[in-house]
Amino acid sequence: MEALRKTGRNPTRAGVMAQLAKLNWKNPFMIPGVTVKTGRLDRFPIEQVQLTRWSVNRRGDRPLGAVRPPAAHPRLDAARH
Repeated sequence: MEALRKTGRNPTRAGVMAQLAKLNWKNPFMIPGVTVKTGRLDRFPIEQVQLTRWSVNRRGDRPLGAVRPPAAHPRLDAARH
């Protein structure tokens, strides 16, 4: 939806694809701190993770640590240089 919003009133396929290739957005429905980000060579929008412990006896989930940054992608790093 964010890519469509940024494309404008008359979206085209090329316009939507261009916006999808440069997303940098904080989705309000994601875990706080996780961003949706893409690039020309990086098409994986969500690369961060946060472990959560779930328990039947408790109300809700309990995060285990902070949001972890994306891991390095050797294939993408080589393509950028």
